[in-house]
Amino acid sequence: MARHKAAGSSPSRSPREIAHDRNVAAEQAAATDPKGFERAALLPETVHFLRSVGKAPELAAAQGAAEYLERLWELPEDRRALRWLVRDEDGSIDEVSELGVVLSKLLGPVPVDADGLSARAWVVARMGQPVARRHVVTVTDRSERVRTVRQPAVVSLALLPPLEAVAVDGEPMASTIAGGAVAKRRYRRRADVLPFPGGPLTLGDVPVQDAIVEAVANLPLTGDERSPLRGDTLRMAAFGYAASGPLKMDYADAARLYGADTPANRVRVRNAATVFDSLSITLDNGGWINLGIAKSDGERLYLARPPWWTGKGEMAAWRLTGELFRTARGRRGAGGAEVMDAALWRTLAGLESFLGWTSSAGRGKRGRLPKAVRPVQPGGPGPLQFVPWRGVLALAGEPVPPDAGPRSKWGRTYRRRVAALVNWGYQVPLRGGAAPAGDTVEIVEIVDGRGRGSSAGLRVRATARLCAAYADQVYTRLPAARVLGIEGAEG
Repeated sequence: MARHKAAGSSPSRSPREIAHDRNVAAEQAAATDPKGFERAALLPETVHFLRSVGKAPELAAAQGAAEYLERLWELPEDRRALRWLVRDEDGSIDEVSELGVVLSKLLGPVPVDADGLSARAWVVARMGQPVARRHVVTVTDRSERVRTVRQPAVVSLALLPPLEAVAVDGEPMASTIAGGAVAKRRYRRRADVLPFPGGPLTLGDVPVQDAIVEAVANLPLTGDERSPLRGDTLRMAAFGYAASGPLKMDYADAARLYGADTPANRVRVRNAATVFDSLSITLDNGGWINLGIAKSDGERLYLARPPWWTGKGEMAAWRLTGELFRTARGRRGAGGAEVMDAALWRTLAGLESFLGWTSSAGRGKRGRLPKAVRPVQPGGPGPLQFVPWRGVLALAGEPVPPDAGPRSKWGRTYRRRVAALVNWGYQVPLRGGAAPAGDTVEIVEIVDGRGRGSSAGLRVRATARLCAAYADQVYTRLPAARVLGIEGAEG
């Protein structure tokens, strides 16, 4: 489309001039933290990603971006001197700096631009920015009645199913991650007690039922199920994956992920960040995937999704979750309330995952949508799905035994969990309509299991809002500070 200028107006600025100004501003901002978390987060990962770099133009662009980072971070000469031999597409051998390998393989192709500006813009976009400069990318419906974010399948696989520790010669194993070696524990899914999956069965063509989850050993993911650790890590992952780029925030702001800035919530931030940074999944075919990056200098947190995840492709499969937009309903982390809140968040996330990973019809305009999020009537909620009471707990990651009775501690946990969900407004009123919570999942009926041949559990469905979000997939950007509830955040 042709552009028209008014008489006397200044000439249009060229893309190069615009890029130059943008890079100057970005460099000035980055210079305030020249040796920031990115160096700690990215450099050690090179060991795991030494592969051929690809096409020669991308190699040159990566080299230019690497040299820019070396200057920005003031790396010592001994780090700049590290060289690695790589093979170009014509078969010849070339050299690229350690940072060049990181940039071209770990973070994806660097844009090719003779003047180097696009390579710098690419670098700066991937550097951590203060939370006030980042946005959260949400998925909503056309009417914006619900806010959700994309939750990668690997997050569901790592943090939602019941897990059991796998002994490695009786001791935690030591794994090399960014920053050095750390003792880690291995986990796998417990024997499945559900007649249906709460997550994907495959990633691409790779089965994932026997996937192995690894996490830092001093914060176990199983054992004390009263711990909010898994729910807290799930919430942090939702924030990191939804953010428009790597972000930096102090602990006072990060604690707001869990309702308020309190000493207890700052501890929760540190624990969740430690686990998120250490999480990885080994797939059934032996390949492994890192889940996230979380670094700290003692006062601030650097949080980023893994660079491999772009939200596109079979291995990057995702479903929608309202995880980020659920509050603690006014409770401030005292008297065990934070444990119940985290458990409820996890329960809702498990139900979302169950609905989202149902099979698709495969026919019609929206045939690829999971059947449980396809409305029964246009503009309405999804079809009813029955979840037995043990399944409700298992979808939340609780290791409920398959033979647990309704009068056991697990039965009591289930009844408390359901009562809390009803209190939060997740049950449909008797007169019909939508549940007051206005979220993604709603309870239509609580089945007590007293009738002959009846089983206790919940009849749940995807809300009309979630169905619309899946169908419309309108992407919007919200200031990350506003999502955290930081006062004075622009919106």
